[in-house]
Amino acid sequence: MKVQQKVEARRREIYAAAAELFSTQGYRAASMRELAAALGLSKATLYHYVQSKEELLTLLYTEVIAENTAIMQAVIDLGLSAAETLREVLVQRVIYTTTHQRLLRVFYEEELELPPAVSSPMRQERGHYEQILLGVVQRGLVEGALASPVSAQMTVNILLGAVNWTYRWYKPGGPLSPRQFAEGVAGTVLGGVLSPHWASGAPSHPDPLP
Repeated sequence: MKVQQKVEARRREIYAAAAELFSTQGYRAASMRELAAALGLSKATLYHYVQSKEELLTLLYTEVIAENTAIMQAVIDLGLSAAETLREVLVQRVIYTTTHQRLLRVFYEEELELPPAVSSPMRQERGHYEQILLGVVQRGLVEGALASPVSAQMTVNILLGAVNWTYRWYKPGGPLSPRQFAEGVAGTVLGGVLSPHWASGAPSHPDPLP
């Protein structure tokens, strides 16, 4: 393995350990000393890879937003109808949330701990994600596949609010796979916005992403 690959692999280990520590102890209570101990590193070695807790928290936030935006764009690039796109976006969002529960706990519950210079750009990136999703919902309304009783923006807020909080109550190890669980959640939350005509004739779900 090349040196740069080793460095990147070590950083990934640090990010994962930080998400675990921040999730279980809370960001403020966690220390770099504890993180180094969890990784079997000295503090000096840890600081060779990251400079502070603030940097770690920022990196975790950046990763979540970037990964979810890339996942949503990959779904859009499949060229499905608006309703199918919306369903698959929600499915992928739930899959990500339920397979990254500790990371998402940090993401949603430690936002106020972001440094002021970082929090505003992070909100803008989250807003960018929501604007892309808003475009999908608006297309669905135009196509007649969606029939929400509220505005397109409120529909986005409701859908994201429903799927985002699955990290708090999803229990791994149940009878459903993450994909099956995600399809159930997506089907439930979309039940109130899909037009009856589309819902009666649409496939249960598009082919999953590879």
